[in-house]
Amino acid sequence: MNPNSSFSPNTPKPRGVFFVLGASGSGKGTLAKCLLETGRIQAHVSMGDVLRARLTAPNLETELSGDVPNGFSSRRAFLQHAVQSGLLIPDAWTERIIESELQEILPNLLWAFDGYPRSPAAAKHLLNALEHRGIPCLGVVHLFLDFQLLEQRLLARGRTDDSHAAIANRFAFYQQSVLPALEVLVQHTRVLELDATFAPKELADSVWKWLHQ
Repeated sequence: MNPNSSFSPNTPKPRGVFFVLGASGSGKGTLAKCLLETGRIQAHVSMGDVLRARLTAPNLETELSGDVPNGFSSRRAFLQHAVQSGLLIPDAWTERIIESELQEILPNLLWAFDGYPRSPAAAKHLLNALEHRGIPCLGVVHLFLDFQLLEQRLLARGRTDDSHAAIANRFAFYQQSVLPALEVLVQHTRVLELDATFAPKELADSVWKWLHQ
């Protein structure tokens, strides 16, 4: 950690995107928001927020084309189930959503994308999409924390979908899908491993220093 950061608002910012990955409860969004609120990055996109926003989009059924997954009445119904359960959505849906989000980001910004990619296929598509648009990939910040501490954090926030079983399922998903996605990214970009037990400000200081190396 680097608690004595040399950050100032006038420090030149690199251009491009970096990803913040970790299990549910590791503090991905908190870290990204800390970086944004202190002026170190200029934009923050959360995949969780993006998907939740899609749930109320009037054109959802046409935007997410393709077959409706078995057992669900509509694409919206499945998306809601996937968001609540921490499940993957079809690759074609993810790619359509990501393409739409990238169109909203100016290529000269420094921005963080948290909670994505969550599968090896998504990682490969994302790298290609960034290259196609000329958006530099600056690397990946991986927040790690053991399961017991993650569970304590999630139970403490008091959300109805944070049962012991649900938390265990989300952590298993992280191990089975997110870590393989990270392995794909490691082959193409650099990775900063951070202990998520540190305070958000200390983590933000470390990320800022890393971005300027």
